[in-house]
Amino acid sequence: MGNVLGGQATIRCSYKKLLAIVISAVIVIVGFSSVVRADMGAKPETVITVINAPEEDYYIALLAKYSVRYHFSPDETLSDDENEAIKTIEEYKDADGYSLFSNFTEYYRHSNDDNVYRFFGQAGVLPGTYKIMIVTLSGEVKVSPEITQKAFWAKMTYDYSSNTIAEDYNGVYTRCIPWVLIFFFITLFNEGLILLAFNLFRKKNILHFLIVNVITQIILNAINIVWYLSGADGIYFYAWIAAEVVITAIEALWYSKKLVRKDGTVSVKRNIIYAITANVVSAFADLPVFFIMLFLPATKGGLW
Repeated sequence: MGNVLGGQATIRCSYKKLLAIVISAVIVIVGFSSVVRADMGAKPETVITVINAPEEDYYIALLAKYSVRYHFSPDETLSDDENEAIKTIEEYKDADGYSLFSNFTEYYRHSNDDNVYRFFGQAGVLPGTYKIMIVTLSGEVKVSPEITQKAFWAKMTYDYSSNTIAEDYNGVYTRCIPWVLIFFFITLFNEGLILLAFNLFRKKNILHFLIVNVITQIILNAINIVWYLSGADGIYFYAWIAAEVVITAIEALWYSKKLVRKDGTVSVKRNIIYAITANVVSAFADLPVFFIMLFLPATKGGLW
């Protein structure tokens, strides 16, 4: 009789494992089976506010390395001073290799009442590192120091009088809140399914499950913030992998002696295998969701 009951329990456990694997696989497959279309999704943006701006009219432009070179042609609808200012912008090139950046739309702006200018990344193109150039109609030229934009949708403040530029971080962290919450609940959902598959989903384990996931999510987002503020070069994917390895190790150590089976015993080996499996499945399930969120209005700006 005991063997029969044990066999039934094993079958039930197997069904739970199969269910968890199938659901996780569906999440991954649906995410990666989407048709990819060119020039879709969010576009980077730079909003520049000029303070202590020139009292006279001026033109403002972005300068980048390896930009397109122009052959200036006067515009008969503009004044001589305006044509001269545009010519100065289009023919400019400094010793660092910076020249006018263009994504083949409006690549410079004439002064306006509020001194706020938006530069959009058409086809996803916008320089991450650039300088700001201002040319007044009287011929005064000023070029800012080089700056590397950290946020996907950046707000810059350029002080014309002191020729200094700084990125405004207000709103950056607010935009990341939906991402943090969505991925936290996705993590709980996926790792909860795996907990069920390992026959560890019981009241005594739920508290440990929630505590360690809150801790590791804080660690992951702290790594994201450090990466963002450091302006680190390279591909974030590698930093993400390193973070996942650290998180998996933390969860394996945490779970190893805390998760109990139905009979009240603790299997260190089983718990460690659960931690590794849960984090691998959760990581793969996050990827398609990440790409889908790039097209949603509330989250399309990216994590930062």
